[in-house]
Amino acid sequence: MRIFAAVTYFLAVLIHGLADLIPLGGVTRAGVLQQFPTLIAPTQGTWIISGVAHFFLAGFTVMLLWPYPMGQGRQEELLRRTGLWFGISNIVGFLWTILWQYQVIGISLFLIVVHLGILILLYYLTHRFPVLRGWESVWIRWPFEISLGWITTVTLFNLSAYLVARGWDGIGFAGTIWALIG
Repeated sequence: MRIFAAVTYFLAVLIHGLADLIPLGGVTRAGVLQQFPTLIAPTQGTWIISGVAHFFLAGFTVMLLWPYPMGQGRQEELLRRTGLWFGISNIVGFLWTILWQYQVIGISLFLIVVHLGILILLYYLTHRFPVLRGWESVWIRWPFEISLGWITTVTLFNLSAYLVARGWDGIGFAGTIWALIG
């Protein structure tokens, strides 16, 4: 489980990095959203939050791999509670990135909702894990708190792009009303 969690994390980072460096599908992650004009579109700099989330997730991955100073027993318990879900979350995250880049908006919306659900579960699992020291909270809980906030926002972006792609007319309400609701 340890190797699965680490490999899927590093694969997710690689795919996310390539998505903006190459970029996959000829457009960056932010560029895809610009092709679907909505009132809740983020600025280009907003995507830096993804990097912050990955930084803390890297720390979590180290906690799973390196028993010192957490202790072997506690590390095994953390891995048992979260390892499989963390790995699945990484896989769903990089699959979402690929589909988003190639503008398969409907399936990417499904995947981001699944990703959000898994992050809610990981948030719950890490908050039930007994944290003994302050630094443990930083590397066990914060990664999922930050990721959950970010993926919630990305879910709204993805939903908005999906509705625009489908030609949704707002059922009689102006776009500004829906932006305020969202």
